[in-house]
Amino acid sequence: MLPRILTMLYPQDPVQAISLAAALPHASERRALLAYLLLNVDSHLDIEAAYKKLAAFPSEDREYLEGKIQRAIVPSLLANHREDAVKRLAAMPPEEAAPLTLEHFSSWAQTDPIRAAPHLAKLPESLKTEALYNNFAEIWVEGNVGMASQWVKDLPDGKIKDAAIQGLAGGLAKNFPEEAMVWAASVKEEAGRLSAIQNVITRAAPEAQATVMDSLNRLYLSPEARAALRFPPPP
Repeated sequence: MLPRILTMLYPQDPVQAISLAAALPHASERRALLAYLLLNVDSHLDIEAAYKKLAAFPSEDREYLEGKIQRAIVPSLLANHREDAVKRLAAMPPEEAAPLTLEHFSSWAQTDPIRAAPHLAKLPESLKTEALYNNFAEIWVEGNVGMASQWVKDLPDGKIKDAAIQGLAGGLAKNFPEEAMVWAASVKEEAGRLSAIQNVITRAAPEAQATVMDSLNRLYLSPEARAALRFPPPP
């Protein structure tokens, strides 16, 4: 009942509404209600107005509330101000920023990966996930094989590069299975390499399976690794 009363009271007497919300003893409940008053009660509230209003809220909750404002900004920035969005994402807690970062750079890879790549490199290490690099490389290579391949070549060795190689190989598999197999075989880590090879086999077009087998037979794989691979049934 209290949240409903406060949301009705806030437009008429914000000081009293904030005071009542601030008196709630449990931090999570109090902050959730304060955030709602800050961001959701005014139907046309913009971000600058939210920052101005923030001074009226309890000081011990302002860091949390500022974070809520930052997260409210991101969806708009993702679509309209990509460089600013990267800065906002970098300032957010990694567990919240990671899925938004993946979404942001997946979209950006479709429209302007050349512009996006330097911003990807500047992300905090906590946001440079394997899923992010895998997805970015796969999307880019479907639009421009040469530039995406060069970008992956230039990445420093490690898990991130292996993930990008797997994405690249997956993106190439349908139309360039032989090149895809070469890339898949270059993954340093064994389990990732076998996964990349399997992905090429699975995603290659049915009419390209002979090419896939020729490429596979040129690779060195242990008998155990070969036995673990699965092939589609012949047409």
